[in-house]
Amino acid sequence: MGGTGSFVNGTFSTNALFQQNSTRIDIDDSSGTFKYNIPLLYDANPATGGGTLYYRIRAVQRKNDGNMIAGPWSTPLTFANNGHQPNLNWQVSTDFAENAKSKTVIQYYDGTLRPRQTVTNDNSTGNTTVAETVVYQNIWS
Repeated sequence: MGGTGSFVNGTFSTNALFQQNSTRIDIDDSSGTFKYNIPLLYDANPATGGGTLYYRIRAVQRKNDGNMIAGPWSTPLTFANNGHQPNLNWQVSTDFAENAKSKTVIQYYDGTLRPRQTVTNDNSTGNTTVAETVVYQNIWS
């Protein structure tokens, strides 16, 4: 539940969480879909076996002169998740860009921590690319 900076006087605070540990995603919603998929790739909390995503939303209008009119933030919302592949060795990196674009790369490792598979997801095209490291052992020599 949040980092150590998310507590005020020993009590968990969503306001402190959003002020000190947040990512802003601006969605150009000219299509009217109001949709964005958040990559839920994080370790599960060892104590509880899961984790919680805290989020809030607000409408923003960007005027032609560059000014921005921002509406009020929603009440903080939550989404529970069991974490990503707790029995595997993996590392993830997500890069965010303007217009709600992102690219997520997950690399999976074997028991000796050698990379074995890389999965890349590009949310702007919807393409997912999987690359595997294949190890051949010459058993005839």
